[in-house]
Amino acid sequence: ETEVDVIGIPIHIKSISNVFIEKNSYAELNLEEYFSNAQEFYVLQLNDISTTVNGAIIRFAPDRDFTGIRKTNIIASNVFGEIESNSFNIIVYDSEEGLEIPDENVTIPEIPINTIPKKMTITKLFIIKPFKTK
Repeated sequence: ETEVDVIGIPIHIKSISNVFIEKNSYAELNLEEYFSNAQEFYVLQLNDISTTVNGAIIRFAPDRDFTGIRKTNIIASNVFGEIESNSFNIIVYDSEEGLEIPDENVTIPEIPINTIPKKMTITKLFIIKPFKTK
């Protein structure tokens, strides 16, 4: 196990843009680009899209032949607390059919994957002064 130098609660440093995935492909995000001070990451399970988290890398892999849109967000945590990212869409499209984004096809994740923290009500966290642990 590696030791992480944590200086306070996780911070959401950059908004996550919509993720576009060609049908029967996958996409990966490096969550260190979007959060600092995080030791673990969580994502809600999505219908038709499997997710895996390996360290700070998350992979979105749509089911075979699936096209459509799913909405999700990421949770970053450490020993001091947790914070949610902005909501973003994962848009899976068929390059032969073109890219269509129907509003009625958006779903919200409901089923937790892996170990989702029980407190899911965090909306904003304010940092007064970060401190360093030894």
